[in-house]
Amino acid sequence: MPLNNPRGGSQWTEAQDVELKRLGAERMSYRNIAPALNAMFDTCYTRSAVIGRAHRIGMCKTAAPNTRVRPPRKPRAPRPIVVKVNIITPAPYALRCVEVEPRNLSFLEIQPGECLYPQGEGSEIRFCGHPVFGKTSYCHPHIALTTGYRREGNNAVSEAQRRRIRGINYRRAILEGTA
Repeated sequence: MPLNNPRGGSQWTEAQDVELKRLGAERMSYRNIAPALNAMFDTCYTRSAVIGRAHRIGMCKTAAPNTRVRPPRKPRAPRPIVVKVNIITPAPYALRCVEVEPRNLSFLEIQPGECLYPQGEGSEIRFCGHPVFGKTSYCHPHIALTTGYRREGNNAVSEAQRRRIRGINYRRAILEGTA
């Protein structure tokens, strides 16, 4: 391939231009024109080089003109906006119950050593008020309700329950800063 162009590209000859125009008139694709020119003239033109040359000599392959005329579109009627609203009314909050009847003490009436298990909601919160179990904040039935541990036999507490309750007290003491 001759490299006579000062920019480093190759020089196209008049014969190559004529052959390019002839192959383009036969409606060959540029992909097929490039190897055909390379075989005829012993060159190494790429498909992109052939496309560039075709543009430079004014031989642009254009698609057939669109002779089909579309009728104007009919305006659509606006769609109604449908908004689906699912209103979920929450069920009244029911606390789990245990076998003790709470004393229903207000926050101001509760004394140290009385169960702080809350009953109710909002400004109507009341507390159980029964004596607490060990060093916890709840009576034994509410300890069993919140931790899942139950008494065994004659008010006995299993070793696992003791460890659990001690862990609760230890974590509470750490949070209060008395540990």
